[in-house]
Amino acid sequence: MSRFQTALSRALLVLLVPLLLRQEVAQANSLPAPPTSDTIYLDRFGKLLRRNSDTGATVTFIVRTTKKTEDLYGDRQQDKENAERGMSHPISREEAEKTENLIKAGKFEEALKTGNLVELRPLSERQRDGRLMLKDNGRGGEKSHNNREYAIVIYQDDNRVEMIGTVSNPHDGGADINVPKWQKVRRYSHSHASGIVQIGDSTWQFSPQAPSLTDITAAAEGQSCIVFGRDSNLVYIYDSSGVIAVMPTKVYLKF
Repeated sequence: MSRFQTALSRALLVLLVPLLLRQEVAQANSLPAPPTSDTIYLDRFGKLLRRNSDTGATVTFIVRTTKKTEDLYGDRQQDKENAERGMSHPISREEAEKTENLIKAGKFEEALKTGNLVELRPLSERQRDGRLMLKDNGRGGEKSHNNREYAIVIYQDDNRVEMIGTVSNPHDGGADINVPKWQKVRRYSHSHASGIVQIGDSTWQFSPQAPSLTDITAAAEGQSCIVFGRDSNLVYIYDSSGVIAVMPTKVYLKF
């Protein structure tokens, strides 16, 4: 090989090596990130307590509510006389604090054994639900989208159905949605409207924002359901015993 050919080969190597290295880096950066599996723990108000990474499962728990029935449904006489007034099924503040302290200390198994943690549905499912529920923007008024209920039903065969109720007037009674084949429902989420109507000196709005008595009594044993209170901007988790967890809507759709 001539000196010219040797010099040329070296020059080509000088040019090619950095190029090949850049290609390898680009290919490495284009690879999908390794999956993470976090277990998230929220306190009874929906604030982040701990995030335990690489647990083998992606799941979120919230500490059960300490809010009593009068906290969720009001303690005025007219609130107590509301035929659709539901009920809360809270734990004591002491129980909640004990569970939250176990989580802070990293004693997750002990916290689970207390029975004071409520498992949330997968985040992707909750966010998908939220896209429908937030059609009621929570600003009240008389616009049709804020004066009807929205619902999502997942049946036992995994068929997912989105439903939109008829426009209602809070002065004339509550909004509702008729769910067919209720006995075959596996998961149920719906909203309570934010609409407000002013008639003379009186203001009428949809009440309660928390699950109604009809909602609670319709829940099957062992089945947890969801209400998006669009006026209160809270999400309520309930079962046949009453409300078991409460958190801000944005928390429900984030963690």
